[in-house]
Amino acid sequence: HPVIIHLSEDELEEYQRLSRELVKHISKSKGGKIVVGEAGKIILIKRARVVAAAKEKVTKLADLMENYKKDKHMLVYCGAATIKDFGYEEGKVDESEIRQIDAVSDLLGNKLNMRISQFTSAESAQERERLKAEFSEGKHVQALVAIRCLDEGVNIPSIKLAFLLASSTNPKEYVQRRGRV
Repeated sequence: HPVIIHLSEDELEEYQRLSRELVKHISKSKGGKIVVGEAGKIILIKRARVVAAAKEKVTKLADLMENYKKDKHMLVYCGAATIKDFGYEEGKVDESEIRQIDAVSDLLGNKLNMRISQFTSAESAQERERLKAEFSEGKHVQALVAIRCLDEGVNIPSIKLAFLLASSTNPKEYVQRRGRV
């Protein structure tokens, strides 16, 4: 079920600024088809990251999770961007910013005292197998917090609930994520 959130003032200003900039990089072809230039494509990615990393997503997740903090077999998919990192560049995280996955992990693990683990490329294949087993048992891990590692080739039948804080525009990725549940 979609949950509506709102951009903060800063986020909305940045989104609108990027939208105004985007207009300069859109044209129509002779056939009437809308064409976005290369610079426009970069702006679209930056604008999507503003939405993906909206601060209110973590706040809303905190509210929602109050009803589920004793449950198990949950997945939380986060975006790759950092919170309030409007100039995000792939692979370059500003140390003053916090990654969405870390904010969510802190919320669930420290503030709500849930038993969670991150499931990312930082964990070895052996560690991920151990996490999947513990998650399936439901004793040591209530929720897995992931970015992309649970998209393809992972089958965990015990998953009951998933929260998607961010997703790509890739339909295959969306189907894979929904398929987990």
